[in-house]
Amino acid sequence: MVIGIYSFSELFSKGLQCLLRSNLHFQKIEPFQNSQLLLSKLENGENLDLLIIDLDDYAGDALSDIRHLLIKKPDLKILLIGNHEYESTIELFRLEGVKGYVGKGANFERLHLAIDLCLDGKPYFPPGKTRGVKFFTSNFFNKLRDDYQLSDREMEIMQLIFCQYETNEIAEKLSLSPHTVRTHRKRIYKKLKIHNLSGLLHLMPGI
Repeated sequence: MVIGIYSFSELFSKGLQCLLRSNLHFQKIEPFQNSQLLLSKLENGENLDLLIIDLDDYAGDALSDIRHLLIKKPDLKILLIGNHEYESTIELFRLEGVKGYVGKGANFERLHLAIDLCLDGKPYFPPGKTRGVKFFTSNFFNKLRDDYQLSDREMEIMQLIFCQYETNEIAEKLSLSPHTVRTHRKRIYKKLKIHNLSGLLHLMPGI
């Protein structure tokens, strides 16, 4: 079994390696301090059973890199560690396919549980925030519906845009023409006073 650890902090990386070796008996641990090297090695065939990423010391755009990585390696299991306690931030990573998240204030037993579940392909997110993680997105969109007077069709399309579906994919999924989807997209963006997906993400609290 091979565990990868990405952290720009050598202190954090070595501390976690020591913890995993002495308490969980993982012997093959691959540390990374460079996100491009990590992406390059995985794309070139290096296999990891679990990749643990330190969000607080990530030199780059973690969300974008993880999205790219999981497109290339969809079976890769990723566990995040950090101080990002906003439900919206956690939800964004969960939607990208991340298996779990552990706050840096968690105890060892919680980290151990998260690692075991993620290795089994099961999700782990912070106790007490599970409901928030599960229902955050729907609550967020319901608020947008009320605040900006969005129609049911606009809500459907906006949620698919949020999940990064392309225009043709949305059209196929909803049995609409691409032209109709583009028209709805323009109307949604005009109502929300945004220009793209990034603008939609920035409407979420904590982003």
